[in-house]
This record gives sequence, structure tokens and C-alpha cells, in this order.
Amino acid sequence: MALRAEAWAMITSLAADCCEALRISAQDSHDDSLPRGSQEIATQEKCIPWLLRSLFSTRVKRSLTNPHVIKVLWHPYPKGRSTGASAVTPTYSIFDARPLITEPLPHTNQSVYPLVCWDPVRQQQLETRTVSLRGASYWKVPEGNPEPPSMKTPPTVRCDGVSTETIMVPDPNLLLAQWRAAVRDADLALLIAPQPKMQHWLTALGALSDKVLTWPVDLLARAEDKRHLTSLPSLVIEPRPDSWRFLSRDTSPASASATHSDEADVQRTFQDVFANASTWALKPTNQCGGSDVWKISLAAPVSDFTIAIQIIQQLREQVPCETGSEQPLLWSPWVEGQAGSLLVLATEAGWWCCPPCRQILKFEDVPIPLQLQKHVTRLQKVQYRGAELDTAFTTNGTKDLLFRQFAANLTVAERRSIRGWFGIDFVATSHERATLIEINPRLTSSYNLLRQLCLMVE
Repeated sequence: MALRAEAWAMITSLAADCCEALRISAQDSHDDSLPRGSQEIATQEKCIPWLLRSLFSTRVKRSLTNPHVIKVLWHPYPKGRSTGASAVTPTYSIFDARPLITEPLPHTNQSVYPLVCWDPVRQQQLETRTVSLRGASYWKVPEGNPEPPSMKTPPTVRCDGVSTETIMVPDPNLLLAQWRAAVRDADLALLIAPQPKMQHWLTALGALSDKVLTWPVDLLARAEDKRHLTSLPSLVIEPRPDSWRFLSRDTSPASASATHSDEADVQRTFQDVFANASTWALKPTNQCGGSDVWKISLAAPVSDFTIAIQIIQQLREQVPCETGSEQPLLWSPWVEGQAGSLLVLATEAGWWCCPPCRQILKFEDVPIPLQLQKHVTRLQKVQYRGAELDTAFTTNGTKDLLFRQFAANLTVAERRSIRGWFGIDFVATSHERATLIEINPRLTSSYNLLRQLCLMVE
């Protein structure tokens, strides 16, 4: 996957949308004390700038006499790191760049979607907006390395009192200091895509972390680690030099982050969850972009825990991996259904739920080690290739997914503390039911598609 090209498209899109949101806010004469729902929203206003505007409305001073500046902090990957993309560093931002949209796929003629704001505490619907798609309904991860051409000086673009600048940090050793300086001088900041080290970058800010619109530091560890907030029964594997440690994960809301190494608990979980499963899923607990996500098809369900452990361990040791051998793994049955992603923007007004996107997945066959072919009939690497909007995919189970499966694992204070973007990846087994697979406490790539939405003209 060309992750850097994908992230760059997302960052430049977000920068442009922030400029538009702040430009609209600066020209708005409405009283900030009014609830968001009581303020008149202009037709033809883009959906994403409108959401960003609701996020910024109580955090950024509105004044054209003191122009806003959007700064984008960008750095290259360290030399020698294998990313699947070019090591060339983009040296400027295309601020009028549109997301990489390909040809539209066939879908229903009624391309109308709900944009719903929820009260995260009372679990009540506060407001609903109708949005319609004005463009392609399909976004695909860019093939190859479509990096922007090199320029010595990043351009500065002005938009009615809002300017954009790119701060290039070519030396990774200077990045942390530059990050602190940028946040110190800012009214607020968005931490976009440094997973799996979001907690590291937020902790490094100290008291300045309050300026970042994201999950608070004490929640990021639970959100980044995919074992904690999933609704999928699973086992956690912690590889060690001498032996592997298996943990049983408690799925009850009261102790969603708890794991138990007691052998009886592990055996019980395996028998209850895995013994009749003919397909397994295996992935690192803290990665993004589909790194080392495997679908393991079995010749027959494996009821013997010892044999199952041997299969998993030999696969992980003998099949080439992108993630380090010390990375903990999440092992679960494979859930059949339509993979989807729900992008949520947490504001002071409430949680805005964007229309769910269908995930476009690519299944790439991987050679199976000879000694495992008795048990494993097919091994596939699962890669995220893009997103599609489809009215038929807007499931009625969104509220259940958001509150019973996700918010129930958080206290009221924790729900109130979340700001900014987060994504919920799920599998829809029917129009009414969905299973929460993992949480991404950051802006997800479905932004590249969702920003094409506009408010419906009445």
C-alpha cells in the first residue's frame, strides 16, 4: 500500500477543509452561545467544513483582523525503513488537491445519506442532516507512488483571511522538538496518522496536549491497542524469546481492557470461541494500514489447543512479516460479512456520525509452509484498498454499534473527553447487525471519500 501517498492526500484535503471551515466561521455573525442546532446552516456548504466548523466554533477566535493560519507538519520516514512506498519525501502541499477519486461504481440512484449527531452520554439523537454525494462513490488507495514533485519552498495559499503553510522536517531527530513548538504556538492541533505511536507523540507534549483535538492521553493506550475495545471474542498472543504467552480477553463492558493468563481461562476461551471455527483472523494489536492482517482457512476446525498454537506460531515464524516478531497479536475467528468503517467526529455539541463506508478489501494468497498444509488450506493477506459509499450499506445497527458495543466500554467522563476524529471498523453480518472489529483513534482514510459530500439543497 502506498500509505504515504494516501496519508498525504488526506492531510492536504484536511488542511483545505480547515481553511474553508475557518473562513466560514470568521464571516459568521451568529452568537456562539446558541446551540449548534439553532444556527442556520447555508445550503451548498460542504459537509466536512461544516463539521469542522462545529468543532472549531468554541475553540478558535473568529476575526478577520487576526487571520487564521493552518500549518501542516510533515516529515519523511526514516531512511532504510520499509514502507512499501518510495522513500522520496514530498516537499510541498497541494492545498487545492482533491482526494484520489476513481471512476464511480454502480450504485443506487438515490445517493442520499444521513449525517447524525448523537449525545454520547444520553445516547440520544440530537440532530440529523441529509447529505448527498456529488461525485464518484468510490475511493481507491493509490497504486504506485504518486508523490508530488519536489519544490524547495512550500507554497503559501490564502483563502479570505486563512492561510496555509507546510513545515517540512527532513531530520527525524528534530521532529519531536518541532512538534512541541508547533503545538505551543497554535490555538489547537490535530494529530492525524502517527499510529502506532500516537500516545508517544501526545505524551511528549505534557500540558500542551490539551491543545490537541484527539483522545486524551490516558485513553489512547486502550484505543490504539486493538485488543481492548473490540466486540470480537479473541485471544491475545505475546511472543517471547523462550515461549509464547496466551491471554484470554474479557469482553464484558465493565472490564473490556482486562486480559487473563490463567491457563483455564485461555483453554475455556479457545473451546468456546475457536473449536468450531473453520477460518481464523490474525493481526498485530497495534498497527494501521492492514499490516500483516491474515485470513487463515482451515481444512477442518481445530479443537486441540496444542495443535492450534503450533499452527499459529509456525505461520508467524515462517511467513514473511512486515511487523516485528515482538509485536503482540490478536487471534480470533474470522467474521463473514461486509467490512465497513464508521467515521465519527467528536465535538462539544456531540458525536457526528458520517455515513458508513464499505471497505474494499484485497485478499492476496500467501504460500503456506509445507508442514502446515495438512491443517491450513489457504493463507491470505488482507489489504485495505479503498472505500465505497452505498445507500444499502447504511445499516440500522449504527446506534447499537456506537453505544452498546463501543461507548459501553467507556465511562461517562471518558466519553465526554474525546475530541476530534475516530473510526470504528466493523463487519455487517446483516442490515440490522454489525460486529465492532476495532477502533482507530484518528482520522481514517474514508475522509478522502466522505469530504465529497455536500449538504442537500432543499
